[in-house]
Amino acid sequence: MTVPGREINNPWSLGTAIWLGIVGSSVLLVLPVFVGTLMEDRGFTSAQAGWIGSADLTGFALASVAAYRMVRRYSWTRIVLVGLALIVTGDLISTALTEFLPLFLVRLCLSGFGAGFVIAVAYTLLGDTKSRERNTGIYFSFNVLGGAAGLYLLPHIVSFAGAEGMFLVLAVTAASAIPVSILWLPREGRTDRRAHAKPNSYSIYLVLIGIALFNFGLGGVWAFAERIGVDTGMNAVSVGRVLSVTYLVSMAGSAAAAWQADRYGYLRPYLAGMALMCLALILLLSTAGTGVFILSLALINFSWNYSLTYQFSAVLTLYVSGRMAVFIILVQSIGLMFGPGVAGLLVGQSGYSETLLLGIVTVALSAGLFVLARAKSRFPGA
Repeated sequence: MTVPGREINNPWSLGTAIWLGIVGSSVLLVLPVFVGTLMEDRGFTSAQAGWIGSADLTGFALASVAAYRMVRRYSWTRIVLVGLALIVTGDLISTALTEFLPLFLVRLCLSGFGAGFVIAVAYTLLGDTKSRERNTGIYFSFNVLGGAAGLYLLPHIVSFAGAEGMFLVLAVTAASAIPVSILWLPREGRTDRRAHAKPNSYSIYLVLIGIALFNFGLGGVWAFAERIGVDTGMNAVSVGRVLSVTYLVSMAGSAAAAWQADRYGYLRPYLAGMALMCLALILLLSTAGTGVFILSLALINFSWNYSLTYQFSAVLTLYVSGRMAVFIILVQSIGLMFGPGVAGLLVGQSGYSETLLLGIVTVALSAGLFVLARAKSRFPGA
């Protein structure tokens, strides 16, 4: 008998996936403030702060490998509760760590690994729903609200409580998902034959590499967006407000994707998003002042969230198993875990221009791989 609120297409289940997604991706959502706080409050170099940010994302990648099998074999509630416990433990320990290596390892092995379990279940749940494009668009829209709130509030918290305050907020946020998961998370997803379907030749791998490149380049840009803003002459709190407000613009991208759903397939919308992203990065590269900085961030956030829905759609079109949604996390994490670290090295050597150029190149390559994947695919309307 179906437990009320636990049926996979129930609005309460979607709401649970949304909250788990916010909790699991919380470090990514506030990554500019996270990295800036480690540099300002803990005295880490740009490279060290970038790699600590990457540690959480590396944990995502490692957890997603384990979760690939687990999401079809074990209770989703059990997987999520283990993940949340790891996040809370890692965040609490992080409050007391001031040296690079111990903090890196805690973020990697506890907070990051736990977040990977949580997001794996959230993504698989979305992939199992009947209207996955619409639900994914809704998911990313609310993800934006969570990120905007974090970007707005965290600089104020950090200003009087330092990095300890930031880690405590992350711990409390994760703990809040425990009762939500117990009450409304479905225990398992789809069990039909589609859950074991095989991928469509090489196309799926081209798409996954394209997603990794996208996140590699843009993860580096996003990690240092706060520092780029400070270089325009704004203080950290003002930049946090700009990041928060412009981040809300990405809701329009998610809403547009939810409204379009699969009307135009995945390729044409994705190419449009990549073209807009390249324009935004070129504007940011011009370093023409505060106004251009704000406009560029707004365009980046719109096109980023618009494109995420079609990355998700492309993977599940080419490999109809909802379990494959876990591999979206893996390739996203592979890109994101190296992006901030490499960007930190580039920033330390030559400023922000090479990081922005890297973002432009990787976005263009991602678009090209999606085109090639579609050419090799026989799926109609893709």
